[in-house]
Amino acid sequence: MKQARGIVSHFGRSNVGREALHKIQEDMGMSASTPQRDCPTRWTGSLLTLSWMVANRAALIKYDEVFQSGAVNAVPNDDGSTYTDHKLTEDDFRILVQSVRISTTPEGLRRKRQGVGFP
Repeated sequence: MKQARGIVSHFGRSNVGREALHKIQEDMGMSASTPQRDCPTRWTGSLLTLSWMVANRAALIKYDEVFQSGAVNAVPNDDGSTYTDHKLTEDDFRILVQSVRISTTPEGLRRKRQGVGFP
């Protein structure tokens, strides 16, 4: 979660990074979105953040390729780290996919019981 929180913080602080991400998403036919900050005290708080990372994996990988260094790294997070300190590897993505898959099942059942539609 530390890496995910760092990425969320980056896009929350860097207008250049956020606009670049949105452009990449739109070029890939995705809707422009940014990750939601997780809420550790909420049952699904982290799931929304991790699900966004999985759904936007291709855009994040492209963002990494385009901005390996430069202006987007100039805006530090609250802890002084930069985006590249939190960049996700293939192994990280594999773990995220498994985590979301495991966590989504109970959440999906809860939503179905409550009659809440999926986004």
